[in-house]
Amino acid sequence: MEKVHNNHEFFRVPNIGNDIYPLKSVLMVGGKGIRLEPITKNLIPKGFVTIDDKNEVREIDYLTQSLNNIGIQNPILSVHHYADTYEEYASRKTYEIFRRKGEVGNGGALEQLIQQYGYDTQYLVISADIFVHPKDIQKLISEHKPETISWGVTKLDYELMEDYYGLVVDDKSKAILGDIKLPWWKNWDLMEKSLYVKGAIQIIDPSVYIESVEIYKRLCKKAELDLYWDISPLIEERNRRRIRVGKSSMLQAVIFDHASLDYGTPERLQIMRNEYQKLINE
Repeated sequence: MEKVHNNHEFFRVPNIGNDIYPLKSVLMVGGKGIRLEPITKNLIPKGFVTIDDKNEVREIDYLTQSLNNIGIQNPILSVHHYADTYEEYASRKTYEIFRRKGEVGNGGALEQLIQQYGYDTQYLVISADIFVHPKDIQKLISEHKPETISWGVTKLDYELMEDYYGLVVDDKSKAILGDIKLPWWKNWDLMEKSLYVKGAIQIIDPSVYIESVEIYKRLCKKAELDLYWDISPLIEERNRRRIRVGKSSMLQAVIFDHASLDYGTPERLQIMRNEYQKLINE
């Protein structure tokens, strides 16, 4: 993979010949981090929580360094809560800041961001509270194809992630078909399908995403849109119907080779710290 020097240049994707696609990376850092209040004391954003044993490495630094290691040097920080803190942090870097307009949720923030930055690029979107191995980020970039959404998925490695387990993936095509927690799956055959945990990291083709947002808005009158709990299930359902009538998949799983989890609770934060220690000991 060719090294890039800014967020607006091109990645060369090895497994689809010499095709290239433009890529922007987005760190979604606008949340309150309510579940981490015992750690943050409402004084710092969750992206500033430390993930190492010596309390020196913040999550935001780990993510940006991981991106830098694979050639992405100027991510966009999508901010809302603690926006001033992140702006001050970014002022010492070369990162861009995007402030959402209104209480629109992270799904609405991504819609606004795409409208500002345009449809001629793919978007690598990463939540501020996820542990992901840099090699898996690179794998996601390598396997993504435009006109689809590629979602990083993992096996169920931790009991604390059971609530997120059950993403249905076709074994052969790796198309994402839905979630077994949805009621209609009880009548479906899961032969030749596997179940995974969906991570908070994906590469999004903007046309696929915006079309799904527009459909969701017509169906549900909500001001705040959640990327993972509102828009994602709709895209899964749309994709399941496409597959049933023989159309190509627009939602693909990229199966990560390492552990990946969000640290939205103090208990999962400790697991993340253990995984970080394994990483630096490699």
